[in-house]
Amino acid sequence: MPLLLSSDAAEQLRTHAEARIGALDAPGIAVAVTGTDGDESLLAVGHADLAETPLGPDHRFEIGSISKSFAAICVLQLEREGALSLDDKLVQHVPWFRVRGGHGPITLRHLLMHRSGLPVGAEPGPSSPAHIAELADAQTEWEPGARFWYSNVGYDALGYALELRSGLPLPELIGRRVLAPLGMSASSAHIAPEDRRLLADGHERLHPHLPRHPSRSQLATAPFTVSEGASGSIVSTAGDMARYVRHLLGRGPAGFDEMIDGLPDDEGIPYGLGLAITERGGHQVVGHSGGMVGYVAQMLCDMDAGIGAIALSNGPSGARTVAEYALDLARAERDGADLPDPPGDPAIDLTAYAGRYGPITVSESGIEAGGVAGTLFEHATDTYATDHPEMCETFIHFGRSEGERVDHLIAGDVWHPAAEYAGPTEFAHPPQWDAYPGLYRSHNPWFPAARVTLCRGELAVEQPDYGRMPLVAHPTGGFATGTPEGRLPERYRFDTVVDGRAQRMDVGGCRLYRAMRS
Repeated sequence: MPLLLSSDAAEQLRTHAEARIGALDAPGIAVAVTGTDGDESLLAVGHADLAETPLGPDHRFEIGSISKSFAAICVLQLEREGALSLDDKLVQHVPWFRVRGGHGPITLRHLLMHRSGLPVGAEPGPSSPAHIAELADAQTEWEPGARFWYSNVGYDALGYALELRSGLPLPELIGRRVLAPLGMSASSAHIAPEDRRLLADGHERLHPHLPRHPSRSQLATAPFTVSEGASGSIVSTAGDMARYVRHLLGRGPAGFDEMIDGLPDDEGIPYGLGLAITERGGHQVVGHSGGMVGYVAQMLCDMDAGIGAIALSNGPSGARTVAEYALDLARAERDGADLPDPPGDPAIDLTAYAGRYGPITVSESGIEAGGVAGTLFEHATDTYATDHPEMCETFIHFGRSEGERVDHLIAGDVWHPAAEYAGPTEFAHPPQWDAYPGLYRSHNPWFPAARVTLCRGELAVEQPDYGRMPLVAHPTGGFATGTPEGRLPERYRFDTVVDGRAQRMDVGGCRLYRAMRS
């Protein structure tokens, strides 16, 4: 097969992938770049495990939520065969499905587009109809179709409907209808123990309870989790995924135009049927990211240039930037342009936060308290992680009481005003909330830890991958995540109070337990 990248471009891509590995994004990264003409370049960089087994082109990876588009293809095929309709109600295929909230029926289209209003899903165990049945205890907050909210359990419900309608297990359905026709012989739609030896080991950060910061990038081998749900159960190689990329570039799936006819997600990016539609360099780019326990992936298909890239990482990050750079290199080669430089880490501008907040000083170089300096690493707008030894266990959040000016700093359960702060200094909260703050852990690798804080009369939950999220009391009990657009469907409940402290937190069926001495 002809190579798509020149030796110079391939070497630049390899150097960038090695830089991400050096930054401990992952032990290894496999990347393929391909085009509609069949040209392809494939690189495997780094290691398959902590024993430093060289990563090879035949190593398999879990591709995570990229699997969702495979399920969408099966739905569209069955619709064209008259077996179902995208506008069928879920209960037409799963009669026992129930969810509280008093809103209208959820359709297969709602599930495909993440517009059902169902929660993300905490995945407390292996793929099972039980997770769908447990939605009877969940409650939607808006009419289906009204708002985007990403739901893995929604896709698993879709997959179960496909099983019932087709009479085939979902892995077999995807295998027959997508994998086999494309010649993806090194791929499977079931993450199964018997195939584990074929996979590069997955890896996660050694300290999953701490906010992500470059100083805490040490990796450990991740637990192996089985899956056969539609939300993310495909294992594949970079070479096999290049076949799938070419299928999308060629608009091969039946109903492809409908797949990429999207509505804005919660970040304003159009999302269709299992595919996100973005723009890069003035071109339409179709794709999806994927994240599993120990793996991340990124697929990008430049529909205007007829070029696509897939990056597979056996660690918690690294795939997105490698896939983007691979696509940029391929476009430059096709256009006869100079090869672009690799992307660098984004510069962090702390100018808006510089000043003194009680005993804490923030400058353009970082944060200082008690004569000890630390750095700040941006996680989201106004929210940072730090390596300062006295503040590293929680996020540093900069607050704005009125207008645009930052006037206070929150670090866990404490806050400090800036000199110009003119707001209130005392904040009331229900006395029972005093039992909730602390660090909670679980043995669920999808949700290993969360920290609850109580500051300025507000409860918040902190997760390393999601940042700091305010909690608001829910009328039916417990708490929900609050956003400017309204409550989200996830529920947080606390119970088992011992010595004035809740010992357990339930998040959508996943139980976390207060850490000792927390």
